[in-house]
Amino acid sequence: MARISSPNVWKEHLAEQMKDPEFAEAYEAFGKELRLAIALAQAREARNMTQRDLAALTGIKQPMIARIEKGQSPSLTTLAKIAAALNASVNISPTGVTSVTLA
Repeated sequence: MARISSPNVWKEHLAEQMKDPEFAEAYEAFGKELRLAIALAQAREARNMTQRDLAALTGIKQPMIARIEKGQSPSLTTLAKIAAALNASVNISPTGVTSVTLA
């Protein structure tokens, strides 16, 4: 695999890869998961909580919190525990738009 050394080269490489329907589908699916991960991490930080704090409140181990914040999809049960601990609501639309709203 070639080393990608500049943003323009990266964009060109990504555009080429996106021509493959299987790659494009996987890329879009991961993007949806990543948006949820970012929204959850931002909500946790807005509450001035560490991953350890959130783990203690939810009973979810801190390494799992870290994996979720890196893009691993949580189960609905886990997502509900995190939302409750953050006093937040999570909305995920069929198009992949994700929002985490703090109460």
